[in-house]
Amino acid sequence: MQKRLYAFTGLSKSGKTTAKKYITTTSNKLLLPMAFADEVKREVAETYDLDFYRLMEDYEYKALHRDALIEYGEARRKNDQFYWVNKIAQKIQKHWNSFDGFVIDDLGMLPEYFWAKGAGFVVTHLTRPGIELIANNTRDFELDNWMKENNKSYDLSLYNYGTLEEFYNSLNTMFNGKSLSLKTLAETYNNNPNFDANGYINV
Repeated sequence: MQKRLYAFTGLSKSGKTTAKKYITTTSNKLLLPMAFADEVKREVAETYDLDFYRLMEDYEYKALHRDALIEYGEARRKNDQFYWVNKIAQKIQKHWNSFDGFVIDDLGMLPEYFWAKGAGFVVTHLTRPGIELIANNTRDFELDNWMKENNKSYDLSLYNYGTLEEFYNSLNTMFNGKSLSLKTLAETYNNNPNFDANGYINV
C-alpha cells in the first residue's frame, strides 16, 4: 500500500501545526505526526535533564528554555546539516510498517526540503495574512527565498485567510476528500504500542 507522505512549510503562525493535527486526527488512515523540532526537544531534554512533555506542551516552560533549544539545534546542524533530517528519516524507517503515512509540520530549511522531495513527500506551503511581520529571523524565509530565486513551485499551496472552519474545509478538500467525524487523539492512539501514555511516539 502506498504511504501518505505530507509535509507543511510556511512562516510561523501560518497554520502548519493546526493542519498536521487536523489531518492526523480526521484521516481514516493512521498517520504519524512528526516535527524536526520535536527531535530537538527530545535531545535537549535528555542532555539537560529537562521534562520533555513540558517542552512539548507548556508554553512558559518551553519559552524558559528557548535559547537552549535554538543553540542546541543550530550546533548539531552546523556540524552536520542533515543531522535532524537523519533523525526523522530513521524514525520513519523504524515505524514504516506500523503507519499508513507520516505528516511533518515544520519543513523550513533547504536540507529538509531536498530530503523530503527525494523521499516522496507532498510539500504544501501555507500562507496567512500578516505573518511576515512576526517572522523572527532570516532563517524563517530561507526556503521561500530559495524557491523564488530558483523559480520553483511547491506541490500545493494553501491560503489560510478565513476562519478555522474554512481552513479545515480546505484541508479536507486537499487531503481527505471527504472528512470523517473528528476523532480525538485518545481515540486515535489508544492501545497503540507505538505511542506512550501521553500520546507521543515511542522512540
